[in-house]
Amino acid sequence: MIGILKTGKKKKSRTPLPFWALGRDYVQPGEMFIFQISGFLAGGLAPGNKNCVAAKWEGNEDALGALTLENGTLLLLADSHFGRFAGEQALAQFEEIFQETQGTGEARLFHTLLNLDEWIRAMKLKETPPIHPSCATTLIAAWIVNGTVTWCSVGDSFLWHIRRGEATSLNERTQVFMADSAPMLSPMVEVLETWHGAMTAEELLSSNELWWTLSLINRYVRGLDSAGKSMDELLNQLKTLLNLADSERLEGLRKSWHPWHLSLQSLLPEWGKRRLQQGDYLLLASDGVEERVTGVPLEELVGLVSINAGTTLSKVRQLIQACNGRKGGGDNTCCWLWEQPNL
Repeated sequence: MIGILKTGKKKKSRTPLPFWALGRDYVQPGEMFIFQISGFLAGGLAPGNKNCVAAKWEGNEDALGALTLENGTLLLLADSHFGRFAGEQALAQFEEIFQETQGTGEARLFHTLLNLDEWIRAMKLKETPPIHPSCATTLIAAWIVNGTVTWCSVGDSFLWHIRRGEATSLNERTQVFMADSAPMLSPMVEVLETWHGAMTAEELLSSNELWWTLSLINRYVRGLDSAGKSMDELLNQLKTLLNLADSERLEGLRKSWHPWHLSLQSLLPEWGKRRLQQGDYLLLASDGVEERVTGVPLEELVGLVSINAGTTLSKVRQLIQACNGRKGGGDNTCCWLWEQPNL
């Protein structure tokens, strides 16, 4: 694979997009691989120590991708478990499935993640030899266009926005993973199927507009972006999607303590949008950077990114080295670092 930099080796030329780094190609315990895509984008991947690689179903199950998407740059990060299949397929199929979506950038990413969940679960059943039924993956998609990042995520990987040494977590990490043995939304489908009755589980699962509307309602009561729509508009839209005569049964959704909201927050893909300033950083990382694994506090990792001088390449190298130091390397680690250039 072109553009791969092994730590300590002479730097190769920058790598054109699209770029893929799949864990299957980097399984040697203790090694670190650094990738430079441009002056403002670099990534890194490390399999971890011997015990980590030996304990994994397939050695190194992390994966990175970067590509030009319409008029911007798309960064992808996947951390699979019980095999690499789910993460690799999420990256491989993302662009094609994205191109079939419509709507705002946030809606398109949201619909893409829902459709990927269904597609990969179907593909798992067709593979020979069989894929482990619990093979599933995290996925972060960060789409950067003209200084604005639109993102969507599922699972427990990290997405941080770093400005002047302060890190803000953009996504809410969950223990719901893409392409698990059951659909991400199956608990909510069971609730809706019982409550509504007129729509089958298959019809509910395939209605991306239903889940997008429920996501907007959930975000409204949490005080987050709801695409500029009022609660009245959203409830009327939900009433139409569910083919209800009136919206009386939906009125409880105005309350943040409605039991649906906790389920929606944990099951639906997280998404958002943020304007970046010159010198801001976006850091996407698998859970191999967690302090419980590496012994390195988040504040120290943020310092390596935002305080230390150097290029994105050197910062990623320092970050991967820190996470795989004497106490680290207990998990596969991968990351992307984007430094917002002057527009």
